[in-house]
Amino acid sequence: MSGNPNQLMGRALIRANGMELATLDGSTFTPAGVTRTTVKGYRVLGYQEAVQEAHLECKIQQSPGGTSVDDINAMNNVTITFVADTGESWTIPNAWCDGGCTLGDKGEIDAKFTGKTSQRTA
Repeated sequence: MSGNPNQLMGRALIRANGMELATLDGSTFTPAGVTRTTVKGYRVLGYQEAVQEAHLECKIQQSPGGTSVDDINAMNNVTITFVADTGESWTIPNAWCDGGCTLGDKGEIDAKFTGKTSQRTA
């Protein structure tokens, strides 16, 4: 965190149970809460709410001797932490990997972690 009020979020560090994951650019965090869907008839009638789980989607670089696609797929009951370079951070406690990780030809693992709740921690 630079302390400069002009700094905008540009990078994020991701940890699983305190272990830093070798994530590539493009991670997306969605906090738990509610989603709203517009209800339409002859006119716009209003909206309906539904609960939304927390999730984090990211790309992790696989490396020899490092975290493998099998390791990521097996992650369950982990605390996922998303830390922005601006100092803001969020956690997803008791998270699980959805088990559908894929491994690309350049060694990138596409992963998605989900949890019932999330908390802003800083």
